[in-house]
Amino acid sequence: YSRVFNWKTVLLAGDSPQSQEKKWLQKIDLKSEIIALGHHGSNTSTSLYLLKKLKNLKLGLCSARRKKYGHPSPAVIKRLKQFHVPLVCTEDWGNIIIEL
Repeated sequence: YSRVFNWKTVLLAGDSPQSQEKKWLQKIDLKSEIIALGHHGSNTSTSLYLLKKLKNLKLGLCSARRKKYGHPSPAVIKRLKQFHVPLVCTEDWGNIIIEL
C-alpha cells in the first residue's frame, strides 16, 4: 500500500513476500521515501529487487523484536545498507512518530 502525505510517499509493505512485491510494484508510486519493512523485516520480504526500484528511499521502519524472532533479518539489514537506507526499529526506539 502506497500513500502520499504532504507530498511524501510512504510504502506500507504489509506481510507481502518477495513474489507479491514484484506484482504490486507495477501498480504503486515508486517515489516512496519511507518504507515500513515487509513482515517485520523478515528475509522473505523487502527484496533487493524492491529496493532497486525505490530510488528515493530515505528511511526503513521496522516493528520487530530481534531477540525473540530474529527480525529484522541480517539479510534485510544488509540490503538496506547497500542502498544507504537507515533503519529505525521499535525495539530500539520505542514508538516511532513521523510527522509528514
